[in-house]
Amino acid sequence: AFEQRIALEGKGEKERMEAVTEEVKRVFQDAVVSDVAIENAEDPEQEFTLRYRVSIPGYAVKTGKRLLLEPMYFQRGETPLFPAASRQHPVSFQFGWMDSDSVSIEWPKGYTAEAAAAPESMNFGQTGYYRSGIAADGASRVLQCNRELVFGRGGRLLFSPEIYKTVKAAFDEVHRRDGVSLVLTQSGGGQ
Repeated sequence: AFEQRIALEGKGEKERMEAVTEEVKRVFQDAVVSDVAIENAEDPEQEFTLRYRVSIPGYAVKTGKRLLLEPMYFQRGETPLFPAASRQHPVSFQFGWMDSDSVSIEWPKGYTAEAAAAPESMNFGQTGYYRSGIAADGASRVLQCNRELVFGRGGRLLFSPEIYKTVKAAFDEVHRRDGVSLVLTQSGGGQ
């Protein structure tokens, strides 16, 4: 929220909508963004909320009669947070945070979703947690994905080099779980 508020500071509604569209297009060049709604951009005491609709041709990968879909939209294409195997200096985060994502994906007619298994939750002890949920509604062809990552609770923001491997392993596992794929199978007449 902090970074989003700074990026949108001093911009009018039209400029904010353009900024959101540009941000999405940096990741998904062919994306069509509409219905942008931003809540509490200027009030740091309130929860910052950003909503929009996006259509992305080719978001799912077609393999024969199947589509492979990565439902964790905001994490798609992200690289691991800690690429180095070891560290000489402490890891220090500026502030604790909570990412709370809710994504609804409408899949094409003529496909059915195979069992939608969400990645298991993870607990980081007093520092935070990771939770996700995936539910597929075949009647409406909508996949609902929720993800929550909380880190830095209680001001736990500094980690010594001796426990770096533990911190790295936790974030590597979050990255792996965020990369889960869902299979949509063509049931006839798929487009």
